Amino acid sequence: MSGPFDGAFYFYEAFISGRGTAANERQHFGKSEVAACMVAGLVKGEGFAVDASVMEANANRYHGKAPDELDWTDAQRQKRAVAEYLAGLEAEAQDQEDKDNRSEPPKVISPSDPSSAWTAKANKRVQFGYGLNYLIDVEHAVSVDVEPTPARTYDEVESTKTMLDRTERRFSLKPKRLAADTAYGTGRFLGWLVGRGIAPHIPVRDASERDDGTFSRIDFRWDKRRGIYICPNDKVLHTTGIVHDGSMVRYRASKLDCDACALKMRCCPNMAARQVPRDINEDARDLARRLMGTKRFLKSRDERKRVEMRFAHLKTHHGFERMRLRGLSGARDEFHLAAIVQNLKTMALHLLGPPTGQVRASIASVEWQSGRGVRRPGRDASRKDAKTPFPNSKPIATGPLSTASVIRVGLAISALRRLCISERTFHREVR
Repeated sequence: MSGPFDGAFYFYEAFISGRGTAANERQHFGKSEVAACMVAGLVKGEGFAVDASVMEANANRYHGKAPDELDWTDAQRQKRAVAEYLAGLEAEAQDQEDKDNRSEPPKVISPSDPSSAWTAKANKRVQFGYGLNYLIDVEHAVSVDVEPTPARTYDEVESTKTMLDRTERRFSLKPKRLAADTAYGTGRFLGWLVGRGIAPHIPVRDASERDDGTFSRIDFRWDKRRGIYICPNDKVLHTTGIVHDGSMVRYRASKLDCDACALKMRCCPNMAARQVPRDINEDARDLARRLMGTKRFLKSRDERKRVEMRFAHLKTHHGFERMRLRGLSGARDEFHLAAIVQNLKTMALHLLGPPTGQVRASIASVEWQSGRGVRRPGRDASRKDAKTPFPNSKPIATGPLSTASVIRVGLAISALRRLCISERTFHREVR
C-alpha cells in the first residue's frame, strides 16, 4: 500500500545499490514528497525563503591549479566529474545570448572535481566547495526545491530563479513574497522578482553612501516624471541613456553649474562636474527599500532563519559537512536526498507527533536487523551472532499513518547517516 514516504524508501534502495539513479527518477521522488507535504497542509505557498550553505567538495584543497595549467588526459576525460565539467564549458561557449552577464572564469580549479569552486565563504578555510541552495516554504520550513551550484554568490543567486520557475511549473506554487539575505539584494535579481510579481523582502545591497563628507546619492532627488536627478542646489543632472557595465546609467551635471555652485566643495571637490550612477533596476530597489520598514518585512526576516536552521540541523544532527560524490550530478544526488530526509522528518513530526520511546526503538531495531543501518568502525553489524540492542521493541501503529511509514523515514535517515559516517571513516583512515 503506497504512502507519502514511499518515494524516499525507493530512492534509498536505488541510492545504496549504486549511483545509478536517473535524473527523472530522482526528481520524481523529490516531487512526491513535496506533493505529500502539500496534501498534508504543510505547504502554504504564500511566502518562500531562500539561502545557500557551503559544503566542502570531495577534492584536495592543496591540488588546485590554474585553468591554463590543466591539460586533461584521456583517462581524466573519462571520469564523470571531468566529463560533465568539459561538457558544461562547451555548452557555455555555444551560448552567446547572455555573454555580457556571465561570471568571470575561476582562478583555481580542482583536477579531480573541476565543477567545485575555490572559496573561503562562511569564514572557513580556503577549500573547494559546492553551494547547497534551499528554497523553503516558511510555514513549516518544507524544502520545495533544492539546487546545487559551485560555491559562488553569483551562481547561488541565479539558481533562485531556476528554483522559483521549477516550483511554479511542477506544483503551481508562486509565492507572494520571498525572504533572503543581503547577498540576494542586487538590482538585477530584485528587478526580476518585481517583474514576476513577487514582493522582495530582501535588504538592498547599496554602496552609494559616502564617508568623505561629500553628498551621497540619497541627497539627490529623483524626478521620475522627467527622468532626471536634482542636486541639493536645485540644479539638474541629465543622462545620455548609455548603459555602462550592463546595469548602470550615469547622470551628469553641467560643468558651468558646478563651477558657480557654492556647494561644490561638499559635492565634487575633485571633479569638474558631479556624476550620479543609477541602476537600471533602481525602481525595484526603491520598492525593496520601502518594504524594509513594514511589519511584514520584519516577519519575513524572522521566518528566513528557518532555512538557516535547516542547514544547521543537516550539519549538526546528520554530520553532513563534506561531499562524498563529485560533480554537479553527484552534488544533486546528495542534496536531494538531504532535502527529502528533512521533509520526511517534518511530515512525520506534524502528522504523527513526536515519537515515543517505543516507536524510536522500533525504527532503530528495523535498521539494525535489516543491515541497512549505520555500521560503526570496528563493529560488523552483519555477523550472525550480532544481536539487536532493542530486543523488546515491537512495531506499533500510531496516528493516521502506519508504523511502516515511520520505519521508512528511519531508513531514509539512515541512508544519509551512512553516507556521512562512511566518509568520516575514510578520512580517519587516510590520516
